[in-house]
Amino acid sequence: MSRRDQRRLMEVASAVADGTTVDWQDAADAVRDGHQRATLEALRQLARIRDLHRTLQGEPSAPEAGDAAPSHPSARRPVPERWGGFEILDQIGEGSFSEVFRARDRALDREVALKLFRADVPGARFRSLSVIQEGRLLARVKHPNVVTIYGIDRVDGRIGLWMELVRGKTLAQLVQEQGPFGAAEAAVIGIDLCRALAAVHAQGIVHRDVKAQNVMREEGGRIVLMDFGIGIEAATQPRSSSSISGTPLYLAPEVLFGGEATRRSDLYSLGVLLFYLVSATYPVRAATWASLVARHREGAYSSLRGVRPILPEGFVACVERALAAAPRDRVRSAPALERCLVESSRGGRRKDAAGTAAAVLLAAAAVIAVVLFFFQPSPERSPAEGKRPPAVAADPAIDQSIALAVPPFQLASGGSGGDRAARRIETTALQVLSESPFLEILKEESPGSVSRAELRLIVTGSLDRGAELDAQLLALDGNRLLHASTLSIADTVPLDSSIRDFILPFRLAIEIRAAGLESEERTIHSLKTGSAVAYLLYKQAQHYNDAYQYEEAVEALLRATELDACFAHAFSLLANSFHVLGHRDEALRAINRAVECASPLTEIEQLELRRRRAQLEWNTAEEEALLQKMLALSPLSAEAHARLGWFYLTHRRSCPETLAELERAVELDPSRWRLLGLLVEGYLACRAPAEAFAILDDNEALYRGRPHYHFSRGQAYLVTGAAEDAIAAFRRAVELDPSYPPALLGLGDAHAFRALASGGDPARSTDLRRALEVYAEVGQGAYGIDDKKEAFWRSARAWVLLGEPENAEDFARRALDVDPQMLRAHWALGAAALLRSDAAAAARRAAAAEEIASRRRSLYEGEWPRLLRASILARQGRPEEARRLLAETLPWASLETPFVTYSMERLGTNRDEF
Repeated sequence: MSRRDQRRLMEVASAVADGTTVDWQDAADAVRDGHQRATLEALRQLARIRDLHRTLQGEPSAPEAGDAAPSHPSARRPVPERWGGFEILDQIGEGSFSEVFRARDRALDREVALKLFRADVPGARFRSLSVIQEGRLLARVKHPNVVTIYGIDRVDGRIGLWMELVRGKTLAQLVQEQGPFGAAEAAVIGIDLCRALAAVHAQGIVHRDVKAQNVMREEGGRIVLMDFGIGIEAATQPRSSSSISGTPLYLAPEVLFGGEATRRSDLYSLGVLLFYLVSATYPVRAATWASLVARHREGAYSSLRGVRPILPEGFVACVERALAAAPRDRVRSAPALERCLVESSRGGRRKDAAGTAAAVLLAAAAVIAVVLFFFQPSPERSPAEGKRPPAVAADPAIDQSIALAVPPFQLASGGSGGDRAARRIETTALQVLSESPFLEILKEESPGSVSRAELRLIVTGSLDRGAELDAQLLALDGNRLLHASTLSIADTVPLDSSIRDFILPFRLAIEIRAAGLESEERTIHSLKTGSAVAYLLYKQAQHYNDAYQYEEAVEALLRATELDACFAHAFSLLANSFHVLGHRDEALRAINRAVECASPLTEIEQLELRRRRAQLEWNTAEEEALLQKMLALSPLSAEAHARLGWFYLTHRRSCPETLAELERAVELDPSRWRLLGLLVEGYLACRAPAEAFAILDDNEALYRGRPHYHFSRGQAYLVTGAAEDAIAAFRRAVELDPSYPPALLGLGDAHAFRALASGGDPARSTDLRRALEVYAEVGQGAYGIDDKKEAFWRSARAWVLLGEPENAEDFARRALDVDPQMLRAHWALGAAALLRSDAAAAARRAAAAEEIASRRRSLYEGEWPRLLRASILARQGRPEEARRLLAETLPWASLETPFVTYSMERLGTNRDEF
């Protein structure tokens, strides 16, 4: 054997031992004789055994894009041409349990990475449910540094997960090609990965295989955490000593010893990755699994300073914190490690404070990190990423809190009453203060007995013979007064609630300071909340709502309302989220609580909460009266005019009133696309597409980078019958934001419309099938319940157009499972009954839909019961009555007109009848 061949085989053996990528095809080309090939094949089998050790329970990690195929061409499986709605272009990786392909999503005309799990391996059928559940969990994670999971499905017995196709190189490839990174560049990469892990951990997921092969640097420079093949929901993972997953040299000691993988074990793996990036080696090396475990038990670690002595002290300290052997000694969270790396990259080290004031500022700077658990903005890369919500930790941890000394409260009085009142105030005050995660309460036996406190709280006062209490609260930073408030009550006033009101402003002031929210103090006070943490959660929920992640918004808002039980704005947003999710009763309870807590709010805010309640109660008369009152109070409010205009459109179908109000809203605030978009929709609904296109053309230069603009243009094209232009517009919206459900649904509608406009039989058109594929992407993806409901309904409509009642019924019932009041879904069920020639069932469905419409007292969606009734009348030989109903309905069908007319024909109504 030549020295070159021997060196190559040793490189392969080393890679197998440490779990790094091996290019088996390249290795096979490098060896010559049969003996060398036999050695190489033995190493290949050893690698497979290693992979099996990594995945004794659960699914293995996904193969890296750089992995080559098996060394023998005969062992390569044939590449399938198609899987579901995907055209497979080529294979980019494989593992023992799955293969990864570059594929084209035919419905959206985009390339994706498609991971297909093998169905012919032992236990595949048993694992399928957990794989699907895992895929759905992963699809919730929306972060620019985490690969985007688009969806998961089972086709022909084989599960597939499709995701963003990232073009670039793994960090392992970069180290192999270019050598170790510098500390500054490694810190920047580490910061991005900390943000990625924070987003992953916020969903309750543990990655379990953080390593250089699973992180890519995109061609544009973006760092992307890949390969969640063995990431599972931490809360549901069964603990077992045999359930060891991950690449050995990256595993935390507790996982190697058979313990449970946790968020902190992910942070250990990230520490190993940072160690590897700057040294091209590992903190613990071994040739076998047993020796690796033994070296960990012995504490045989290589020091990063010893491997590369010239690294900055701050960076080395961060890596060592992540690599602590005991989880309790390890860095607490991904945001905490991020802060450490940020500080190290700035080259600054924290100095000890010389005085109390400096200590306070230092503690406040440290505790600002809690914001990262609740509001961690991502760098904007595109309109899609700009609206993605930052990560929220389920259990926020604070590395350092502000220490508050509380000496005994003193109240002067003529008897023992002062002491009792002082103790009562003290007990309640301590309870209120201890509820804040920003404060560490230090109970003093006497003033000044605690020396390490940054702040001191002093309460003094007097209790006179008439049981009238006067107390003063002073918060001191050394000798500087930070906050003061007074309490004056008589014995007729509830004492405990008064004490809470006395203490809360102080607590909030300290929380605002600690969290670095001074610039938002006015906003916090305007929201009338007594908790900065509740405010941060509320702000986080707003981002979740903007990203259509309503379940996550509900979770954040429930936590916010636990911290502040009368946070009216949080309850209002909670009502909205519940409503979108189809939970009307919960929405009503939340909005009622918001109204109960509204007394500190402005009159306009109180009216808006009452309007929302009337809307949820389907009380249109009350809603209109409140809208008019709000407009009278704020005649120059663009939002008030827009809401009234939309009310006129959906409840009165009055175009003059609708357009007058919407045009006035745009006149008052012409810079908001939301108002312009509403006016476009108003023009389209009122059969004025020329005016809609004029608005779109006038604002193209300003808004063409926003998906909402292209969505509105797609709608305008649909109304005017320009199917090709509509498809192009909706595709552009999807390109700008792949997770924007209205654009996806609009794209499906455009394909369905093109099928109808072709002049042939739509059932023979590929466009209707493509529309169904797009609807399925929303129905099966990680979108809100309201979006899924729309996808189910549209699928039912498409099956009606195809003349297949069974499938139409199936999807209509799925929509009704989400919203039993959805009139369009009731129409689809009635239409399916007519397709089966069951007029009686259709009539029952029409009656149910009409009853719902009458209770809502709204024209919105009201055309659907009439359309169904018209089809039934036509089937019964009563064309005059059918024609009269259609005359009332079709002028308002707007975007649905082409679908309605063809559906009526499919249901047996002569086109000439309408």
